[in-house]
Amino acid sequence: LLQFDCINDVKCRNLDQALRNLDELRQDLLKDLENQRARFDALTSEFDHLQANFDSTSRSTVSIEMTVKEIKQQRDEISKQRDDLARQLTDVMHKLEIEIKKREDIEKANLCK
Repeated sequence: LLQFDCINDVKCRNLDQALRNLDELRQDLLKDLENQRARFDALTSEFDHLQANFDSTSRSTVSIEMTVKEIKQQRDEISKQRDDLARQLTDVMHKLEIEIKKREDIEKANLCK
């Protein structure tokens, strides 16, 4: 009977030790879980921050692209106006040369008389 009590006592101590080990393991797992939750929260916060920055940058990029497009259109319009003015200037200079030639011809004709 004493031997049976000793065996039961050893089994009880072993079971108590196993329970303590399992409880420690549970505590470690709970700590790990809490750490993972904190990490998840930090990553979620960082993701939200990056998403907000991305959205802001995307809006800025669209705005800049529209501005560049408008500037290119203005450049094209100015270039067209410059070409038109250059053509008009050439026409005026050609007419001026014709008028100068006519005047010179008239002056020569008057001198010859």
